[in-house]
Amino acid sequence: MPPRILIAGAGISGLALAQGLLNHPTKEFEVIVFERDAGPQARWQGHHIQVYNYGAKALLHLLPPHLIARLSEVLPPHIENECHSAQIIDESGKRVVIFGAKQAKDVHDLAQIDEKKTAWMMGYRPGLRNLLLDGVDVRWSKQVIGYEESENSVRICFADGTDEVGDVLIGADGVNSIVRSQKFPNSYKQHLGVTIVPTDVLVPASLAKRYHAFAKHASATVFLGPDGHELLVTTRLHSITEDSATFYRMTLQYGFPSAETNYAVSSPADVVKDINKFLMKWKRCELTDTLLELWKLARTQDVKVGGMTYVPPVKRALFEVAGVPEEGKASRVTLLGDSICGMSPFRGQAANIAFQDAVSLRRALDNYEKEGFVRCIGNYENEIRPHDLKAQIASRYVCHLYHIGLERTLKGEFLRSFSTREMTLFGLRKWPVPILKPLSPFIIAATIVYVGVWKLESAAQSHPPYDTDPRNPKAYMNSKLKKHHAEH
Repeated sequence: MPPRILIAGAGISGLALAQGLLNHPTKEFEVIVFERDAGPQARWQGHHIQVYNYGAKALLHLLPPHLIARLSEVLPPHIENECHSAQIIDESGKRVVIFGAKQAKDVHDLAQIDEKKTAWMMGYRPGLRNLLLDGVDVRWSKQVIGYEESENSVRICFADGTDEVGDVLIGADGVNSIVRSQKFPNSYKQHLGVTIVPTDVLVPASLAKRYHAFAKHASATVFLGPDGHELLVTTRLHSITEDSATFYRMTLQYGFPSAETNYAVSSPADVVKDINKFLMKWKRCELTDTLLELWKLARTQDVKVGGMTYVPPVKRALFEVAGVPEEGKASRVTLLGDSICGMSPFRGQAANIAFQDAVSLRRALDNYEKEGFVRCIGNYENEIRPHDLKAQIASRYVCHLYHIGLERTLKGEFLRSFSTREMTLFGLRKWPVPILKPLSPFIIAATIVYVGVWKLESAAQSHPPYDTDPRNPKAYMNSKLKKHHAEH
């Protein structure tokens, strides 16, 4: 009998792992995925997904040939004038910076680019998820409520009173993971002090042309507004035709500083109205008028157009999820994706890290016959811990850079480094150049003086609270964010 692998969560991370195990070149696994939703279309998945070179390489490792052949459907090849890069533009329409990225022709070309270089392409998340569902045994309407682990097996329990027994359980059930809350009861979910309002829109060709007069055909553009507000727009130049008219799909994500962690359900029309009010406070110019027109396209009820469902926007507080604790004890239960490495969306890394981790977990399970499942999972968790942490820190840094500014972000990262067990610079566990290590106190001191960290009160205000983080027991002040939220 092949090992029975149970996966909680039918998001793209859990499904990517399922594909990798089902199509393992030398081992046979029985894989069952359990999902709380009633079906694949039950919940909005978001439209765009940023696939990096290392994420593409991982996908090619996990997928069977017939699905690899279909990847171009969800990650379309490069077309003329497209620029697969990210940029920042201020509220007057002036480009502040463009983050250079090596351009790729298609997913295969992307996967061949050295991982040390930055390269990515924008793809379609719903299509990728549907592709990953192909051939996978998914049990829908299965809400996980916990699990029971024994020496030789693990039992997953569901809200409907049923259960399943397997050899290994992987929790890929998202930021609010039930599996994580049981495996690591002291783990934290840290509020990042930022709220986002994402939505997908269908943009007429004439308005898309006006938008690209500013965006210059970049796939991802962050427009910086006043008081830490920003609007992230992601798109491709691939058009669709509906009723003889040409449209372009865009994902809009408005973000702003806020201490709010749990928004009450409000009407979509009110959410759209709130963001319109925010945009009206931006500098009045042609760019702001264009962004207002884009936002007015947000739906206030579900609408299906061209095979894609456009759902109303909702306010969502951003959280970061603790990674695998160093003192964690390995077992037959582990985690994947946002369950173990939830991060802000501002570098577009989360799915790519999940794909990499899925490859690591599949590789670790290669040795289950010789080493046993518990040791294999321990090896997996030890392998992913450092690079997951690095990605999480980078994502947090960019999130705070956009919303609280460079100086306060630098101060916040220093405060975090001094509150952890190892004194680090911006979360780096090792100095990149050994000769710099003896000089580290002087470098740190000089940088502290430069960014004004000695102003302790303002420094403390540069970070959202950390009282729920066991590695950072001191609760920092958050008065400026609360004041900003009250004023808006």
